Amino acid sequence: AISISSSLSSLTDGENSIYVRATDNLDQASADKNVNFRIDLSVPSINTNTFVMSRKNVIISSYSSNAITVDANITVTETSLSLDSVWGNFTNLSKTNAPGNIQKAVCTQIGTNGNYRCSWQGIQYDPGGNTIKVTINASDSSGNRVVVPITRTLSKDDSSRSKSKTFKIS
Repeated sequence: AISISSSLSSLTDGENSIYVRATDNLDQASADKNVNFRIDLSVPSINTNTFVMSRKNVIISSYSSNAITVDANITVTETSLSLDSVWGNFTNLSKTNAPGNIQKAVCTQIGTNGNYRCSWQGIQYDPGGNTIKVTINASDSSGNRVVVPITRTLSKDDSSRSKSKTFKIS
């Protein structure tokens, strides 16, 4: 007969060890056997404060009635980030809900502490209002997944893009 007595409640996120010893009916015990394993219960951290949209390296803080193409960037922190798992849903940035606005990010590691700069390019931006809503998804190599909605309110850009001036040459 096999009898197991243990408390798994002491296991934590990270590296863990279990020591096992078998004892038979004659109270003869085996040598301890050690098993090391990792428990990963934490999801990647998506830092919503780092989310920016830009056009030609200029951060967008306002909107106009003109449709443009923009890029987006955000920082994701996870030491075991699955690079193919970071997606952005930008369909709400376009009045037409452009299907091309759901994109996989290109993530580049920043330093050695698990920070990644994740970027998207060529997003159609034609919001039709001052509130933008996007959703960012990320997973780690253990399959822990996070979905984070981001909402920003932009100011209206009423400035004219081109103003004609008349110069008199004498």
